[in-house]
Amino acid sequence: MHPSKVNEVRRKISLLTLAEVDMRQVANAARALNDDDRLPFRRMIETGLVVTYCRPFSGAPKDGVPPQKTVVDMFAPTADFAWLHAQLWEVRNKLFGHTDDDYKHRRMAVDVFGSHRYSEQYQHLDPERLVAIAALAEALAEQFREAKEELQQSLIDAGVPPLTC
Repeated sequence: MHPSKVNEVRRKISLLTLAEVDMRQVANAARALNDDDRLPFRRMIETGLVVTYCRPFSGAPKDGVPPQKTVVDMFAPTADFAWLHAQLWEVRNKLFGHTDDDYKHRRMAVDVFGSHRYSEQYQHLDPERLVAIAALAEALAEQFREAKEELQQSLIDAGVPPLTC
């Protein structure tokens, strides 16, 4: 295998490894939120869950040039989960990553008693959605793991020596 091909395969293995770990974290966070709806840092965990879910699918721009497709873009959610994938991206972009006016109903400051004492009003992710997020993340993690193992096997089959630290 040509050295440039080896480097490309190793890069993909790295991306898939991190993507798999991210999806496992998302699934675990969704289950934890569903198990205990009184977690003190719930909104922060929900924010982290959504941002972590989207991370493997987003590339960083370099020198103002839009990012190229990432290796995990090859893995689209099944039709059963396409709506949830799109919704997670929308919530990430409009609520957790930025604060858009059309999402103010999800998080706002309110003066509940009319006494000029404002507090946060926040709409949490509902239990059914958390179950679906956990299932989607586990399915994607498994796809990433399988693809990573195929790439690792291709290096073994080609007789490429392992990297040493």
